[in-house]
Order: sequence, then C-alpha cells, then structure tokens
Amino acid sequence: MGDESKHGSHQEVAGFTAIAADWEDRRFFTSYEGRLTYAGDIDKFFMQKARVGLAPYIGDYGDLHTWLMLQVDHNPKKTDTVEITPLIRLFKGVNLVEVGANTKGDVLLNWVMRF
Repeated sequence: MGDESKHGSHQEVAGFTAIAADWEDRRFFTSYEGRLTYAGDIDKFFMQKARVGLAPYIGDYGDLHTWLMLQVDHNPKKTDTVEITPLIRLFKGVNLVEVGANTKGDVLLNWVMRF
C-alpha cells in the first residue's frame, strides 16, 4: 500500500521558505542556506547548509580557479542529522565543477555552466 494508507485522503496546504547568503573575495568563501518546510500535520522541518572555502592560489582573469571547501549539512529528517562534505571547486570561464564525498561515502558532483 502507498502513502494513501498512511495518511488516508488527508490533504494539507504545504509550503516552504528559504534564505541564502554568501560572501567571498579572491581568497575566502562562506555561505549559508536555511529552509523551513511546513505541510500541516503531514510534515514540518528545518534544514540548513553552510560552506567555507579557501583558494590555495589567486589566479588571473581567464585562469583555472580552484577552491578547497568544507560543507556541513543539517537535516533532522535523516538518520544521521549532520553530514560533512569536503569538496574541491574548479571553475574556468563559464564552467564550474564541484567534486567531493561526505563522511558516509556519498559522492557529490555538481556542474554549472553560466552564460
């Protein structure tokens, strides 16, 4: 049986709100995101993520830029509520790639093309 047996035909209004901020210069990076989800009696939770980063060198315009970062996620809905992910961020031109693995061995791979 699916979720209908768990919640019946119960319906609730649901929504979320979030805030995100970051600060960086050519050497240091910090960011924070928080998200509050509310779905009446069905579910309610707050999750958050923070990052700090350091550029091991400062490149010129057009160079490959490298960041060493540490991400901390807090999600009370997971068994392990806190996950720590060391990662490397590389960007050149319009491409940004992030690769890392958290303390549980889950892999992170992000590719963003900005234009």
